[in-house]
Amino acid sequence: MLELIDELEPNNVYLTIFENNSTDVTSQLLQDFKKHVKCMHKIVTTKLILNDDQKASMYMKDTMHKRLSRIPYLAMVRNHALAPILHNKIHMSTNESRRFSKVLFLNDIAFFSQDATRDTDGYSMGQKLLI
Repeated sequence: MLELIDELEPNNVYLTIFENNSTDVTSQLLQDFKKHVKCMHKIVTTKLILNDDQKASMYMKDTMHKRLSRIPYLAMVRNHALAPILHNKIHMSTNESRRFSKVLFLNDIAFFSQDATRDTDGYSMGQKLLI
């Protein structure tokens, strides 16, 4: 991730990491990672608590039992990760608002920074990228 940010140039990147309900040391590792991030960023670690309507919308009944439907869950996680952008909370130290032209979602995967830049559809260094 840090290599990708360097390759894209830190002033072109806003990084959001949304971590939810980890039972291991992920939260601490993210706090340590945050010290090395050179771009604007927001790292959200939370215990996401669903209300009854949200729970009902995320579970499907199959013939045997209820099971979590991954798509509604991922949509909710995506919305939490995008919240700083959607609520115009990305500001430079000069209070200047920031706009980004591309969004790259990485979800629990390993990647090479070159692949990520190639996959952003002809990204050029003059464009802004949100990770």
